[in-house]
Amino acid sequence: MATDQYAQGAFFLDGQLLAESQSIDIQLDAGNQIMTTQQKGFAGVSPGSAKTSMTVKSAIPKAGLEVNLYELALNRTPIDAVVFAGGTTRTSRGFIMNVSETFGVDSPSTVDFSFEGEPLTYG
Repeated sequence: MATDQYAQGAFFLDGQLLAESQSIDIQLDAGNQIMTTQQKGFAGVSPGSAKTSMTVKSAIPKAGLEVNLYELALNRTPIDAVVFAGGTTRTSRGFIMNVSETFGVDSPSTVDFSFEGEPLTYG
């Protein structure tokens, strides 16, 4: 019988908890460029531009969104995205790139947004 316990994550934008978030997908692209040579074939990697990408899905409460994602995206406002999960804090500074809302009969209203920013720092 399994007795392990697991923690939920928490997502913040500029210090504002997004309590309605349902899922967070985090991807770190180290930006490494593959180097190949005629004699060695795969020779290693060369540093490139690292970045963090996040996709967040949230419920839309009747009172409205917790933060104005559209305004943040359209104004290209730099923001801090912070994720608490698994006993660690992950932080990236960047921008909201896309916002998408979904409404339908017999389905919950949701908003998805994407974030692109600096490589994650762990604390």
